[in-house]
Amino acid sequence: MPKNIIFHGSFLVSGIMCHAGCGSLVKTALSDLSGIELPSDAEVHSIDAQPKTLGIHEISISIQSKQEGFNQSGEKNKTILAGLTSKLTEYGFQIIDEKNLESEDESKWPNRINILVNLVAMLGILVLSLSYPPSLLLTVALTAVTTLTTAFTGRNYLSTFLHNLRNKKINDMSSTISLGWLLSLTHTFYHSVTMPLASSFSMVFMSFIMPVMLIAMVNGMDEIKRLVLQKSKTIHLKGMKSLFPQMAEEYLCHEIPPDAQEKLMSVMETQPSDVSVEEFLIPVQTLLSSDKVKRSKQSLQKGMLIQVNAGDCFPVDCTLVQGSTLVDASLLTGEPQQPKQLLDTIPAGAINLGQAVTVYVTNDSYNSTVNRLLFRSNRAPEKTTSPDDTTKFTSLYTSLIMVSIVASIITPLSLEYSLSLWF
Repeated sequence: MPKNIIFHGSFLVSGIMCHAGCGSLVKTALSDLSGIELPSDAEVHSIDAQPKTLGIHEISISIQSKQEGFNQSGEKNKTILAGLTSKLTEYGFQIIDEKNLESEDESKWPNRINILVNLVAMLGILVLSLSYPPSLLLTVALTAVTTLTTAFTGRNYLSTFLHNLRNKKINDMSSTISLGWLLSLTHTFYHSVTMPLASSFSMVFMSFIMPVMLIAMVNGMDEIKRLVLQKSKTIHLKGMKSLFPQMAEEYLCHEIPPDAQEKLMSVMETQPSDVSVEEFLIPVQTLLSSDKVKRSKQSLQKGMLIQVNAGDCFPVDCTLVQGSTLVDASLLTGEPQQPKQLLDTIPAGAINLGQAVTVYVTNDSYNSTVNRLLFRSNRAPEKTTSPDDTTKFTSLYTSLIMVSIVASIITPLSLEYSLSLWF
């Protein structure tokens, strides 16, 4: 009885560094179906990986079994998928929720809303100061608008600073921005108490508009940084995908019985030196009369015979068993035109410049040459800095902010005390 596909799913994985190490570990972990609610004869049919975004791969997996009716309506998909992902988390890989990737695009709104709130607040402060004469009530209102606006638009930095403060780790930019906010707030309160009547535009600007403007500039720089990072990730992924020609989604594959395919694999693994190529390929030629069916690129397995038409890209590493052609493997080997004869190997990613040929698959899509390169080019970013590796600039700037806060408090008190001694 032929085996049927009982499950097909995909998920996102982060933490893969290369094909030889992490890539092989991923395939080994997913090939172990023990502990998952599946039929006893269930086995992995195909595994494939494609770069999704920088440092993240989309893993597709299909499972087959002879048991009929199992998971026919897909009611067990979530359970099976959870069992597969747990296999990877045991090895330290991180499973990424697709909603988190979508939230990266949505994260532009907090910064933009903060910038808009800051601009509205600055306009409101300006309108109030021009519309009403200097008074204690106006000063209290402007102080409240400045304090609440800057606290709201700088809430992310303030919450991070408080969290780091509890963990006794304050050498980062959130601490610097939070201390700067505290310094400007102290400046505003000091002038509001000592000079409750804001009688000039310079006083209004320095005490109320400038603190809001500084937080608006911080939010603006944060948004610019987000846009630059997002653009760089997009350029990296597009450049990586455009490095190789676009492969077809489906290829014509000869239908070969499982026992005949096993014999073919054993024949292709060894070629006696005293046998000619034509004589060696006689068992293969008998299989080429079988019917052809379309198979997806991900389902191509070692031992299959597939047809690659002129102009198409070879989807997997293979050996030529029928016909002769020219291939363009310049992106892989640097040679734009390579003549290929019977039993010559052709790497995945090469382009068929000649006629339609039939090839024997030597590596599946997951282990192909192209996929090995994609694994390495889309490797997870390494952490080059540790929490202790803080920059001198951040430490120095944070120290200057703290000194400024102390100076802003001590200096007026010292001057007031000195003047009281003289007068």
